Amino acid sequence: MLKLFLSTLLLTGSLLTIQAQTVEDYFLPEAPINKVDYSTPESSMTTSKFYTVKDSIIIVQDSNFVQGEYLSTEVKTFLVVNNEIHLIRSEFFYGKYAPKIYDFDTAQVTLKIPAKKDTITWTSVDPIKGTINYSASWRVTEKNNEKFTLLRVAKSVDYTKVKEVEFYAEKIGLLKTEVVTSDGSGLTKLRLERMSYVPE
Repeated sequence: MLKLFLSTLLLTGSLLTIQAQTVEDYFLPEAPINKVDYSTPESSMTTSKFYTVKDSIIIVQDSNFVQGEYLSTEVKTFLVVNNEIHLIRSEFFYGKYAPKIYDFDTAQVTLKIPAKKDTITWTSVDPIKGTINYSASWRVTEKNNEKFTLLRVAKSVDYTKVKEVEFYAEKIGLLKTEVVTSDGSGLTKLRLERMSYVPE
């Protein structure tokens, strides 16, 4: 499945033109794919993302596992507005504890699409973390002599110099997440393993 994914990614890259693109093209895997599994390098933690789409509402359920044993789930509800992804609700479930639920009075803008060769920045306010600074740009990557373009989104909070950097691919969604420290060194937090369809 991973070889098929890489072939698809390379084909996507060779055909990609960054015009008339929608934010959903990068946020969502191509239908009917609705489940994406990730690993954390040098760790026994894995994550599964399950996508449900209805009109302009996108619900993403992140379930975390350690050594195959269920750990926690976060369910995020997003609204697509003006070609942007807005986080409007977050629900976190962990063991027997009461779920933590946040309804955002002002939606957090978590993803935007910059124009070709451009970089855009914006901020959103998280009720716990405070102000989150975002930056979105395009990154051209080469693999097996083929070039493809990824959407790179870096985010950081005001009180730390650590950045979380997400890479998205068209019709695939999130490829990987890296944590980058103030000295520029980074480590991969999530790495795509496989994509599949799960009947609802």
